Amino acid sequence: MRIRLSHISKFFGSLMLFSCLFDPQDLLFGMKIPLFLLFILSVTIIKYIKKEDFNVPTELLIFVLLFSVLIPFISTSVFYLRNSFSFTGYQGLPYLKAYLFLTLTFFIYFDKNRLMSVFIKMLLTLSIITVLLFFIIISFPKYFNLIYAFGDKYGIFAMPVRQYGSLRYIGIYFHTAPILVISLGYYLNRFIRNRGTSNFICLFITILALLLSNTRNTVFSTILMSVVFYLIFSRNINNRQLLIIVIFSVIVFFLPDLVKLIFSRPDSDKTRSQFVREYFILFKDPITLFFGQGFGSSFVSAKRGIVSLSELTYFETLRRFGLVLGMLQFFLMFYPLLYWKTLPIDKRWIIIAYAYYLLMVFFNPFYFSSNGMIILSFVLIAKYKFQNLDG
Repeated sequence: MRIRLSHISKFFGSLMLFSCLFDPQDLLFGMKIPLFLLFILSVTIIKYIKKEDFNVPTELLIFVLLFSVLIPFISTSVFYLRNSFSFTGYQGLPYLKAYLFLTLTFFIYFDKNRLMSVFIKMLLTLSIITVLLFFIIISFPKYFNLIYAFGDKYGIFAMPVRQYGSLRYIGIYFHTAPILVISLGYYLNRFIRNRGTSNFICLFITILALLLSNTRNTVFSTILMSVVFYLIFSRNINNRQLLIIVIFSVIVFFLPDLVKLIFSRPDSDKTRSQFVREYFILFKDPITLFFGQGFGSSFVSAKRGIVSLSELTYFETLRRFGLVLGMLQFFLMFYPLLYWKTLPIDKRWIIIAYAYYLLMVFFNPFYFSSNGMIILSFVLIAKYKFQNLDG
């Protein structure tokens, strides 16, 4: 049986995505970097065999060089200068690995974006496993400790217990669950535009998985994103008006519980509030405000001691890079939103999903990670037309 060359790169790419999604801390398999290298090597060899050129759009090249090379390099130099020409205490190496993953943009482009459909299927698989684990725990509570211990040991998932109004339940929170907003956007777009039983089932499973993740971030993002997608893509004006009335009624009815939920003060919120106060203290130093403490730097927090990365992504970006490089970093993070104007309407789902991802990372540190860079790579590639992506 003859194996198509493109299947080889797709195979290694699929394994890489699986490793990133299901082993985000690389503690179970330890294969992120090897699979990353195998994917880019296979794509490179295949293009060489086919005698294809390695040209990439100038826009992509400049973006990746600015994001993954120039900003970290200059900011690392700031760290070096601010620490008396010493790298003592430098903690940037783990984060450089995440920046490395943005170079996938080039190889996904060379591979004609074949991995996008694989990525969506992987996210659906993540949703299915989330739902299955939830029902296993509910049906067989004797396995709770075993499942919890496995997820905690390898940093794959947590099992938070939260209360929403009168509803209290155990969640299955995969640490990559926020990425499910990408598949949520994909299936919302497909179902609203085309309907169909399979689209409905995939959408239902994705929404259920996000809700079962049991964090305010995923729950509220799921609800708000579903509403926005319906209002943007639905062609039925009467249904839009009906949906607005229903949502308004639900919000008014549950307003007391929503206010209690939003303004509750769990330990995580107290920690974030403490971080905000500490950031403002740091920014009183003009050098820190304008030039940052440098890539790989850390600060002392009252709640957690020495911290090199907090949940407050945008504050953390300013602490590392300062206003000068930080504004450039913010521009690059939000730049793909401009693609909205250039994409056909049936492709705009990924820009909306990415916008919600940018909102979610405000209170979570998962943007500057391998998975965050993978999402950014797919969003950057969305501007270019390939025939093999359905959706």
